[in-house]
Amino acid sequence: MVTGKRITDLPEAVELAKLVERLSKVPIEFAAELLETPEENILALSQELAKGGDIKIIDRVMFHHSPRVEQGYLQRMRSHHLEKFNIAREAMQHIQAGMKVGIEAGSTLTLFAERLASISPLEVHTNFYPVGAALMRNSSGISVHMSGGTMLCDGAGVVGLQALAHFESRDLDVVVLSPTAINAEGELMYYREESAQLVKVMMQCAKQTIVLCHAAKIGSQSWFCAGHVRDASVLVTDCSLGAQAEALLKKNGLQSLEVAVLEEDVPSELVVLDI
Repeated sequence: MVTGKRITDLPEAVELAKLVERLSKVPIEFAAELLETPEENILALSQELAKGGDIKIIDRVMFHHSPRVEQGYLQRMRSHHLEKFNIAREAMQHIQAGMKVGIEAGSTLTLFAERLASISPLEVHTNFYPVGAALMRNSSGISVHMSGGTMLCDGAGVVGLQALAHFESRDLDVVVLSPTAINAEGELMYYREESAQLVKVMMQCAKQTIVLCHAAKIGSQSWFCAGHVRDASVLVTDCSLGAQAEALLKKNGLQSLEVAVLEEDVPSELVVLDI
């Protein structure tokens, strides 16, 4: 076991802090193997680092408690693809023919839209071109309504006054979201203030809110809060969710949690959509 009055000043602690800062999320076992240090030492170091507030530990996983770096759309499509695919599949049970559905921007929601094309009729409102394209390409029974507004960077969707006005005038049955992160306080976090503002409006105009979020995002941090897990009707995640993270979600007021299991017919390799 590591001992000493200033553990965080030890070279091992400095190296560990840099590793977590660089990767954002690091399991204790992985850090021990990478740094060639016993797991109990890594755990002791991480607990000391957590006292400073920059690191949080959930289910023996260290999270860098600072906003995540924004990734490009294609990079996000490749990241955690199998988890996102199964989450999208699981979420389908909440959508019924005849519904008015709001869908925001995101890689998980593009996969959700690919699945959604099997249900019709539907009226779908979105601020994300890849979602609209996936629906139009795969279904003739879905009415797709794109919001106007200002297009942000790659994969961030359309925002601004026109987008806000589009959703403010709607009465939706359900809105489907996929936040950048869900922090330890249960807040739904986004990279950009404009995105968070739009999501707030989308939630206000819908009878139900479905949140799709792979487990790697839970416990992470981002810049702007759009809502809280207690405002969601259900949160759909993947089977890598740990017991401590699940308890944290329930403590923060989550009404319902669904865990998507890995299915045999999940594609073994990613096909990047032609959009």
